[in-house]
Amino acid sequence: MTYYSAVSQPSTSRGRPAGRPRQDDPEVLTRARLLTAAARAFGRGYAAMSVRALARELGVSQAAVQHYARTKEALLEAVIDEVMVPRLDAARGRSTAVLTRACDNPAPAPAQLEALLRHRVNALVDNGGLITAVLTDRSPGAARRRERLLAALGPALDEGLGALKALSDHGLVRPMSRSTWTLLLMFVIPNIAPSWALLEQVGVGEPAALVDVLDEVADLLMHGLVP
Repeated sequence: MTYYSAVSQPSTSRGRPAGRPRQDDPEVLTRARLLTAAARAFGRGYAAMSVRALARELGVSQAAVQHYARTKEALLEAVIDEVMVPRLDAARGRSTAVLTRACDNPAPAPAQLEALLRHRVNALVDNGGLITAVLTDRSPGAARRRERLLAALGPALDEGLGALKALSDHGLVRPMSRSTWTLLLMFVIPNIAPSWALLEQVGVGEPAALVDVLDEVADLLMHGLVP
């Protein structure tokens, strides 16, 4: 569905196209700012995400948002391609370096495995609930969006499983099935960040930073994998 402004947006005397953010505005809507906010919004559910509400949250017009993405689906595709995939790619690069060191020098393997897991956990949590939101969505066009997301996630899943297999072949970790690895990557780990705010509601008042919790998650994974 395409979202249009209630009124037309004429060009200004300065020749600025309709919907284009003013460049002299201190709160100008940049593409990076928009996609970061959209990633959070989509994490709360694809169907529930509103372009109008997103524009209101950013303090800009709906036309300013549509300057970068004419439809909600186009905005989601941009978030996948320009926010989620680069973060996962960066984690893959760091993971490859850690994996190489671990296989070449098995002695300090636990510390290297921990670094590998920390990189991956942080990359996935950065995406919030976006993965789960898209995979569980049932609104029109959901199948196409799931296919797009899975295509983007495929390399990260394959690389992660390959890294674990290499470590397993060297006797550094226990074998892990593709089903378990996929479950961790696509559902369990990405939901840590969106669930963080729920701790207060269940009466957990322990003051801990999210980064500390992520460290503990990586520790738990590591100790479960180390033979």
